[in-house]
Amino acid sequence: MAQDEEKWAVRMSAGWSEQLRTDISDACQSIMADTKWVSIVMDAVSGGDSSGRYYGVACAEKLGIDIWNTLFDQLAENPLQDFHFIQLMKSNDPNRIRKFVQFATEHLPLQQIATGPRNEMGFGKEYAAHRNLGAILQSLDLFEGIGTELIFTGLNSPVISNRNMAIKALEGWDVASWGERLVEAVIHLSEVEPEDSVKERLHRLREAKSL
Repeated sequence: MAQDEEKWAVRMSAGWSEQLRTDISDACQSIMADTKWVSIVMDAVSGGDSSGRYYGVACAEKLGIDIWNTLFDQLAENPLQDFHFIQLMKSNDPNRIRKFVQFATEHLPLQQIATGPRNEMGFGKEYAAHRNLGAILQSLDLFEGIGTELIFTGLNSPVISNRNMAIKALEGWDVASWGERLVEAVIHLSEVEPEDSVKERLHRLREAKSL
């Protein structure tokens, strides 16, 4: 908000006025309130054109149009779409996140991801599934108890960011929600982790959770 006001201070010095600012804002709100945008946005989100879908999703966020179910149905047709994984995790609804996590658990090649810790950065087509997993892991700290299988997979991924995001999730959970399997995985990883910064983070996690 402070940054926005700084921008407006510059505009005011260039000739804008509070009245003009208010008039423009009111005009924009009036345009956005037009019900025609709902069908236009939904057509863009539902269309096959990727650029149109991108702009449709961006407009839906600005207009407060709920497109989560539409995106979920699209992902079901092609389970490895980076864009959809990122968008679907923007929900604050635990039931939706639980549904999405279940979908990911069933459709991501978890065994192929969990090949053990290495120093991989995760670039390239061969790491598409790892990136999809990372998109989910980065927000699971907000949904305690949801996604333990995905966190376990992240801890055993060769991609550094996957392991960091899995640790981030566990940092936000009470250890009582982990389950014995995750406790054992964290202890084991802290002993074999090849990346020094991740290893240090694991030791801090163990100290914080008295493991």
